[in-house]
Amino acid sequence: MASWIEYTSPSWRELNMQKLSVDQAYLRAISTTNEDSWVYSLSEECYKCPYSKLLSISPHKRIHTKIGVARSVFFKVFDQDVGDYAFENQTAICEIATNLGEFGVYNLTVTDNKTCTFTTDKEPVDIYLPMLLVAIIFASITIILQATRYLYKRCSRLAETGDSGDELVDMNKKVPVKKRMKSIDTFRGIIIVLMIFVNNGGGEYWWIDHAPWNGLHVADLVFPSFIWIMGVCIPLSIKSQLGRNISKKSILLNILWRSVKLFLIGLFLNSINGAKFEDLRIMGILQRLGIAYFLVASLYTIFVTNEYILPQGRVKRALFDIIYIKYVWIFGIAITAVNMAIIYALDVPGCPRGYLGPGGTP
Repeated sequence: MASWIEYTSPSWRELNMQKLSVDQAYLRAISTTNEDSWVYSLSEECYKCPYSKLLSISPHKRIHTKIGVARSVFFKVFDQDVGDYAFENQTAICEIATNLGEFGVYNLTVTDNKTCTFTTDKEPVDIYLPMLLVAIIFASITIILQATRYLYKRCSRLAETGDSGDELVDMNKKVPVKKRMKSIDTFRGIIIVLMIFVNNGGGEYWWIDHAPWNGLHVADLVFPSFIWIMGVCIPLSIKSQLGRNISKKSILLNILWRSVKLFLIGLFLNSINGAKFEDLRIMGILQRLGIAYFLVASLYTIFVTNEYILPQGRVKRALFDIIYIKYVWIFGIAITAVNMAIIYALDVPGCPRGYLGPGGTP
């Protein structure tokens, strides 16, 4: 229960725990040998990277350092200094794979017979307690609001019906036509909240932030979600305009103008921090949304028609939504094929064909 009130203890042995930040822990390296030792570390986040020198331990000494624990950490201990980086072909005294936690204290001991032991000196904290606490508070507020709303509606209904219990109904009252899809609006709202949360650090949880270059984290779902919402809304909007007898030329001009506005707004946001023109980043989120919207909406407008006959066959009827815009599918597949051909067939100096890793030669 104390962990809900005090996240971690102020100190532990000779260590000041308050100097640790998010996703950090202490590593205490202890030597019981008569020779110097060198500790190298590697984060799971760095794919195919060499081990980096972390610290050196004098004989019969102990030393501590801060380490990042957002991802799993691997250690290698050498009996000689192999440089700033240790590669696979260099033999180590021992290799240790760990899964460490925030605000923990861990002991790495190098013994006389050139072996290593790794123990937990102080247990880490549960980093998900704050998230659970926020979820409980949010759920409680939601339940209270819903219960209050239900009771208010019930009392209002009883007051209107009176003692007889018969509700008065106005037969001339027109029921408003719902013109929006609540599911789309709800999903859009959730993604906007997620976007704001991600842009403000995501609570410093590594799995919420963007993946460095490989993998899929929560933040990586925001942009595809907006693309998906946009794709769903395009047919609804264009069919509605065609149903109001708006010409395709007017629709295409409106699509072009909206795309240009998206691109220019994104360009303005990229330059808002005072970037010089030669350093201005042309592409961005809104720019990509504008380009994607222009291509997809224009193609759909060109090939769509309000005059069609549903096929009678069960299979054709089930695939009608795909067959109906077959030319849009052909165009999308062609663009994808060209992109894959460039990646796997184009010979670029210093970069092998089909390379999908980070920048540079692997």
